[in-house]
Amino acid sequence: MRCCPGCGAVYREELARCTNDGSELIDTATDPLLGAKIGTYKVDAFIGQGGMGRVYRAHHVLLAHRVCALKVLLGDFAGNAAMRIRFSTEAKHASRLAHPNICRIYDYVEMESHDFLVLELVTGRRLDEAIRAGLSHDVQLRIAGQIASAL
Repeated sequence: MRCCPGCGAVYREELARCTNDGSELIDTATDPLLGAKIGTYKVDAFIGQGGMGRVYRAHHVLLAHRVCALKVLLGDFAGNAAMRIRFSTEAKHASRLAHPNICRIYDYVEMESHDFLVLELVTGRRLDEAIRAGLSHDVQLRIAGQIASAL
């Protein structure tokens, strides 16, 4: 993985320098955010990566039982002001939602190089894995109904 030693941003693209602070990117097997303190949260483990960001399991430093998910933009996007505004807007709009089939937004942490969305940690099997494993027609319909209800 390509990372910035200065701000800890993880990059997907083969850039030479960090778009946040200009540091030279390095190749490393160690995720710089693991064990890091982000605001009042400590990063415990990497959960997964999507097209624009990474998600980590974390806990509140003072309330260790408060486990959450931290979503952060990849460095490729975090250095782009328009993408950070979009990420912030997503947090503001999603934080207004309250539904049993939508994870809750707990917090939004703004830092100099990164912004973090603090979400309810939802555990269990991923939907794409469950579909590949084979779901009955009834289960598929029940899940589709839950998704539609959330929308």
